[in-house]
Amino acid sequence: MTPCLPLAAALLFALNPGAEPGAGTGPDETLPDAFPANGLPVLWEADFGQGYSGFAASADGETLFTQGQTLLGQSVIALDAATGETRWERRTANAWNPAGLYPGPRSTPLVHGERVYYTEPHGTIGCLNAATGAVVWRFSLYERFAAEEVEFGYSCPPVLADGRLFLPVGGDDAAMVALDPRTGQTIWHAGADQASHCPAIPIELDGRPLVLGYLRNALVAFDRQTGEQLWRERLSDGYDEHAALPIYREPHLWISGPFRAGSELFEVTNDPPGVRQIWVSDLLSNDVCSSVLVGDSLYGFDIQDVQAKPHRPSRGAFRCVDFLTGEERWTVGTMKARREAEPEAIGQSTILVAAGANGEPRLLMLNDSGQLILAAANPERYEELGRTPLLPGAVVWTKPLLNRSVLFARHQDRAVAVRVTDGPERDNRESATPADSRTTGDLTPPRQWTATVLPAEPEYMMDAPTRTMLRDWFVLCVGLLWASAALALGFAGTFGRASARPFASRFRLWWPPLAFLLGAAGTTAIGHAFGSFQFTWPLALHAALWATALIATRAKARRTDDVAVVALAALFGLYYWLCKRLGLAFEWSFLAGPPAAAPFVLLVRRWSKNERPGAGWNVIAIEIICGTLGFAASYGVGCGLLWWRYG
Repeated sequence: MTPCLPLAAALLFALNPGAEPGAGTGPDETLPDAFPANGLPVLWEADFGQGYSGFAASADGETLFTQGQTLLGQSVIALDAATGETRWERRTANAWNPAGLYPGPRSTPLVHGERVYYTEPHGTIGCLNAATGAVVWRFSLYERFAAEEVEFGYSCPPVLADGRLFLPVGGDDAAMVALDPRTGQTIWHAGADQASHCPAIPIELDGRPLVLGYLRNALVAFDRQTGEQLWRERLSDGYDEHAALPIYREPHLWISGPFRAGSELFEVTNDPPGVRQIWVSDLLSNDVCSSVLVGDSLYGFDIQDVQAKPHRPSRGAFRCVDFLTGEERWTVGTMKARREAEPEAIGQSTILVAAGANGEPRLLMLNDSGQLILAAANPERYEELGRTPLLPGAVVWTKPLLNRSVLFARHQDRAVAVRVTDGPERDNRESATPADSRTTGDLTPPRQWTATVLPAEPEYMMDAPTRTMLRDWFVLCVGLLWASAALALGFAGTFGRASARPFASRFRLWWPPLAFLLGAAGTTAIGHAFGSFQFTWPLALHAALWATALIATRAKARRTDDVAVVALAALFGLYYWLCKRLGLAFEWSFLAGPPAAAPFVLLVRRWSKNERPGAGWNVIAIEIICGTLGFAASYGVGCGLLWWRYG
């Protein structure tokens, strides 16, 4: 697995960790037989800042807990379930990766009695008073257990069983730890494997309480009471990540990995202690969205390659697979890469399981395109019962909570509460229904411009560009640079002949803007014309730097010079924002390149200041050579940074 593969796999959103298929639903929840034609009633919408943390509810269902992030830091937030209003907010840590692709906290708080337990990406675990948010205890897992930090941030929520908190941490003697929930003191720590992003899995085998760790390279079982490591099943070597929840139905354990890793079923045994493989299959690779088990059927999204972006869904298909044999029962969707969501496709989805009105099990799925889908848990065929927009226009990976007939869901920036059924709590929440009776049918997605700007992209966005790709981009950019020079020569010879401005000066007036336009438009134009991803924006950065230097050379007022520099800084900021918005996880590195072109820019600037009135072709030739060498230096630094960081 490449080092960049699990960037998104680091985001684990297990709302109620464990292998039970109904995780994420409150007790006695039911689902309708269909959605209303105009959608589900929207109770409230809110913004809690950046993050992927889901919702947890208090025992009475009146308070929700989640985590969010602003530039000021991360927080645990308590909300009024009926209105979405904040009851209290407790800052817990500095902001995590605020300018990155996946900023903010990953795990969902755990509520037990009068306390709320949380973890955050820096590796802190804490306990708060559920009523006030006051800190009861907190500490760093990495410091206490001398553990290696998990790349892309700690994501495991705490799991409570037998009156103890269990967490995978990693390190020489802390693959799994058990804590006293009252004080945070360590009860036991054991194992030498590195942690990943999957929480602890409490199970029982022949009445014996165990806790499983689905760790970086191994599946490991510990005695819940003593911490004794009972067995270890090696799964891989080197860098690897696991985020999807295993599914345990005694004595069988099913696990899955992301991106064509497939899945396998084990039988957990006592004599000898360990696991015995039942089947292994290429089917049902899970990433951030875990499959569920209903009867003898697994339901889940088989992800193949590309993670979802706001302008297109993930690549893969939704499948039903026999739990005991691994045989496929049915498939919906296509494995082909696509730029728009197929109307009939399910997509990568979090899944809740609850009974329908007739008692038959239903699947409530929230896909990564923000659609809420209701389907029958039918092993014979896919049977869709309803579909409505819920969080359109954004990538959705967070598992929602269904509690007292209300579904609470969020994506990275926004949350929404909708009524799914007319349950027994309707009277208590009547006042929360908007006066205009707004429904999910009114939640239209914002216009997506991203597919227009980036009509084609790499096969897998989380792999750094290859040498071949970088070479091709360089050749294309140099070709566009020379093409802009040819156009500038033509324009200089056609326009401004009657002016006193020398030919070289007229050329200089046209060349940087034309190079900028070709570089800025090349990625989009080539993508539309040929359907291939060719990255030409580094040329636009270089041309902007060149133009700024020339403006500063000719500026008669300091204010003009300052405006040019500020405009250049704003352009670099826009470039970074576009790379982040479009999911170009590595191309931002070319921002490091322009300073390398400074010597060539200064050289041309000096010649420009001392230019004789009759200067012509020799000066133009020198400028083209220096411009090409300057771009080569700038591009080379960007490539060098990529190669140094990602090999």
